[in-house]
Amino acid sequence: MGGHGTGERVRRSTVHNSVAEPQKKNKVSASAAWREARQLVWAHRRRLTIGLALMLVSRVSQLVLPFTPKWIVDEVLGKGRTDLLVPIALAGAAATHNRADAATAAARNLPLIDPPTGRTG
Repeated sequence: MGGHGTGERVRRSTVHNSVAEPQKKNKVSASAAWREARQLVWAHRRRLTIGLALMLVSRVSQLVLPFTPKWIVDEVLGKGRTDLLVPIALAGAAATHNRADAATAAARNLPLIDPPTGRTG
């Protein structure tokens, strides 16, 4: 069994065999997984709807910002329409504000873990 000086190591474990051997996992059927997924979606439908709406607001607001320089260059500088400068700036500011508000609302109102209970949800 290898002693001192033989280069062999003796394995000694304090873990019992029942703990060291992994337990067999039950296989899950696809129908059971879909049933559970439907139940989870139905149970959390309000939060999921709010989250989807906030995500859509954020994405639409995100589309405004790339177009503001184009409008400024084409319309204001190119065609001399200085009357559009203020509305373009306000649209860019509103889009930035809406995107920030949507992200903040999503973070505050749709937490991954409920603070009072510690449950996932």
